[in-house]
Amino acid sequence: MHQDNPLTVYLRDFIGNVNEHYKWSFNEVAAAKYLDQPLPAEATWFDKTLALKARLKERLAQSDSRQEHLQIASYFISDWGGVGTNKNLERIVDWTRAQAAEGRQAFEQVELKGVSSWSKYLSLLCDWAPIYDSRVAFAINAINYMHGQLDCFYPMPEGRSPRLSLIDLETLFLLARLDLISDDDVRHRQLSARVQKKFHLPEKQTYSRYVALLEEVAIQLGLGVDGHHQVEMLLFSMAPERIFSDLLGHLRKTQAVTPA
Repeated sequence: MHQDNPLTVYLRDFIGNVNEHYKWSFNEVAAAKYLDQPLPAEATWFDKTLALKARLKERLAQSDSRQEHLQIASYFISDWGGVGTNKNLERIVDWTRAQAAEGRQAFEQVELKGVSSWSKYLSLLCDWAPIYDSRVAFAINAINYMHGQLDCFYPMPEGRSPRLSLIDLETLFLLARLDLISDDDVRHRQLSARVQKKFHLPEKQTYSRYVALLEEVAIQLGLGVDGHHQVEMLLFSMAPERIFSDLLGHLRKTQAVTPA
C-alpha cells in the first residue's frame, strides 16, 4: 500500500490556506518598477509575490541583456529575498544562465554553494525550479524528524534566523541514529565527514532531490502544475513559527530535551 511522504502528511491541513500562512512582505515601491500596474492593496502577500514573480519571469524571458538580468537578479536576491549585498552576483547570473540554457538535467549534479542566491534567480528562469534556502531545509528536516524519517538529512545553507539555529537538527538526527557511528569512525580523524555521509544527502544531488521531493508532495496533495512552488512557499513561511513550535512540542513530548 502506498504511503504518503511525511511532508504530505504534515502539510495536508495547511495547503488550502497558503494565503493565510505566507507572510513574506516586500517593499512595493521598489517592486513597482518591475510591474505594469500597482499590486491590489487588498491582495495577500502570497498573491502579490506570485504577481511579482510572474512579471520578473516575463521580463527575463524577453531579454537577452546581461545588464537587465543582473539588475533583476540583484533585486530579487537582495531586495526581495533579503540575502544582502552579493559580491558574487555576476558569477551567479552567468553560471545560472549557462546551466539553465542546458536544461533541467544540468542541475542533476550541482554544488550547493550560494544556493540560497542562485536558486532564487533560477526560479525566475525556469518554471520547474523552486527556491532552496535555510528555511525550507529546516522545515523538511524538522518534519522528517518528527515523523521518524531519519535517513535523509537535507544540508542546510547558512541562514540569518537565530531562531532556526537554536535547535540543531543535524544533532537530533544523529542522536536518534547513534548506531551509525562505529569504533572505526571514532578513531578516524575525519569523523564528522565519515558520519555525515551515512545520513546526509550527497551535496551535489541535494537540489535535484529537493525538486523531485516537492513535485512528489504536490502530486500527493492534488495540486496543479505549479503546485511544487506552493509547497516551497508554505514550507518557507511555516518554518520559523508553526514548524519550529511543533518540533519543540515533539521534543518535549518525547523528552528529547532535558529541563534545566
